[in-house]
Amino acid sequence: MLLAPLNLGLDVLKVGVDRLRARVKKRLEKVPPERQLPAPATMVPGALQYALLGDGDEAAVLRDMFEDLLVSSMDRETAADAHPAFASLIAQMTQEEAWILKSIDRPDYAACEVSQNAEHGKRSLGMYTLLGIDVVKDRKRRAQCISNLDRLGILRTSIDTAGDHREYDTLGKMIEAEHTDKQTWSTGMSIQVTPFGKRFLDTCVRVRRS
Repeated sequence: MLLAPLNLGLDVLKVGVDRLRARVKKRLEKVPPERQLPAPATMVPGALQYALLGDGDEAAVLRDMFEDLLVSSMDRETAADAHPAFASLIAQMTQEEAWILKSIDRPDYAACEVSQNAEHGKRSLGMYTLLGIDVVKDRKRRAQCISNLDRLGILRTSIDTAGDHREYDTLGKMIEAEHTDKQTWSTGMSIQVTPFGKRFLDTCVRVRRS
């Protein structure tokens, strides 16, 4: 009786791992047999994290990332890019952050850090960017997601200028419309996909398949 919760947890893991095995097996049908490799032992933690996600719709995009990572690690043409650390990155993401990654279609995005005068100096009003705006509507929540993706090393927020300067005009209009009654100023920034982040996207999000 004392061990019953542990047995239940093991049963949940088994169901999840079996689900992963079946889905990866189906995906491997698209990989030529001569390119298929055994699943590396370094991916075991990822399989356990996958099982813990359950089968709800709210975690579907994260499960897709785990599946793509495992399939990439078993394909001779992509195995070298399937770093075991990627499983840990996925485990530290929310569904919204995964949506933002799936929306990325260029190497950098414009961003602005907005501040306003306050009684004891300046007060930050947060970051504005077009990255992920179509998939995470709440601006503050979107900024939190981007901050975590920066922490994970997939994105980097810096004071560099983004390649498409027209984005700053769009952001300026958004800021002006939202803060018509406040004296604000903006610091131009950019959000860039790091080399490590590009490798992650190519392996777990934009999976390359011939």
